[in-house]
Amino acid sequence: EGPPPQVKKKPPTRKQLKQISRKHPEFELTFDMMLGIRTVVGKVESKPPKEITEEDMHSTIKLKFPSQGSATTPAHQMRDFTFKDYAPEIFRAIREQFDIDPADYLLCVCGNFQYLEFISNSKSGQFFFYTHDRQYMIKTI
Repeated sequence: EGPPPQVKKKPPTRKQLKQISRKHPEFELTFDMMLGIRTVVGKVESKPPKEITEEDMHSTIKLKFPSQGSATTPAHQMRDFTFKDYAPEIFRAIREQFDIDPADYLLCVCGNFQYLEFISNSKSGQFFFYTHDRQYMIKTI
């Protein structure tokens, strides 16, 4: 009879999440995304809800964010950038459908300028990030 067979444990399948600090190579990208999301969601939420149309599925909002700010964007300490948001009214409707309060959403997604990098083997080569509390995932396009 002898000793019982050894069972090898598999390593955890959960991907490592790495906090994005100012020294992280993607810090400026995440900062830009948060500022863009905060600005666009604020603009969309400042208007009364509307009936969703087919056109909303294909709509985009494109904003330039010069570091000195503009009439429609805040000043910031990063390089100038352009932010493009896809189907903002559709995502607003989704948040409404799931009773996600816009202020809570913005606080979670943009509140502390800290995302967690999600290491992925995505064929697209795009970046994936979690919010600091892992409640939402953001993907670059």
